Amino acid sequence: LEISLNNGKETEAIKMGENTLDRLRLRALNPNSVFGYSIGWKNFDRITQGFCANDLSIVCAPSKTGKSALLTNFAKILSVDTKLPGLYLDTEMSTEEQEDRMLAIMSGVPFTEIRNGLFAIDSEYGIGIEKQARLEKAVEILKESNLIHIYVPNFNVENVTGLIRKYKIQEN
Repeated sequence: LEISLNNGKETEAIKMGENTLDRLRLRALNPNSVFGYSIGWKNFDRITQGFCANDLSIVCAPSKTGKSALLTNFAKILSVDTKLPGLYLDTEMSTEEQEDRMLAIMSGVPFTEIRNGLFAIDSEYGIGIEKQARLEKAVEILKESNLIHIYVPNFNVENVTGLIRKYKIQEN
């Protein structure tokens, strides 16, 4: 509620029905089963209708149930795969840890091997030189993405809205 009330936008009164037919005609020209940005997960996309502009999506679940893994996958799909600008405000993981997790998703090299440097040697997960090559390719793709990560362990509404405004202006 506080974010909504302090978003800095003026409220505009609009007469209902004035532009409705035009909007419907435009939609009819390009029918889609998902209105927003698709994640590629059939049931999720069908139920949520994807990620839509001006929507706030909140992920809630008990500790240690995969929220960060889910959000990392969302970030990968939206900002790395489709190159949409993304601002990942993270209350739990440093940028380094989040990058390692993202690289694991992108390369298929296990997170623990990346974190421990075991990707450089042969293991049950593959030949060291091949794992290194996959990681290098993943790093290049990540560098070309429009994903910005900020670790904000002590966040508050003012801090979050300030960061969002800053990066909206800087990176759109």
